[in-house]
Amino acid sequence: MKQKLLAGFLLLTVCVGMLCAAFATEPDALPTAWPRTEDEILAWQAKIDEMEREMGPRVTWSLEDKARMFEGYGLPTADEITEEEAVRLAKEALQKQYGVSGEVLATFTAYSFFVVSDPGLRFYAISFFTDPTGRGNIPYSVEISSDGTILHIYTTSNG
Repeated sequence: MKQKLLAGFLLLTVCVGMLCAAFATEPDALPTAWPRTEDEILAWQAKIDEMEREMGPRVTWSLEDKARMFEGYGLPTADEITEEEAVRLAKEALQKQYGVSGEVLATFTAYSFFVVSDPGLRFYAISFFTDPTGRGNIPYSVEISSDGTILHIYTTSNG
């Protein structure tokens, strides 16, 4: 039950996209700000639903909106890569690692957070949705450090 809730939470909030498999087996690996109990997960999803009613689909929210509304997310500093650069690097990594064409990438909607919940760990978590509203499948998610290093690539086939 706990694994299903955790996997559901990660998919619904798309904090780090495909991390659900890793975190389902090692829940202590979750960043400290992320909800862990069923009540916390339901409260998190209720907050996202409320924000979507007020601000529109989550894929349209700025990094500033996410940083203001969610503990554990923040903004990059001037010496860290921008969100646009992170998305560009993520797409390049998908092309190189999995041969995803530019044509296919153009059909995806990128959704990113800048994660700052643990000391010394600052990275972009970028999920690529098949639906422009952010409710579709997530075939790929990429974590990129604040200096532009690709940390992880997750696909629906590798969790």
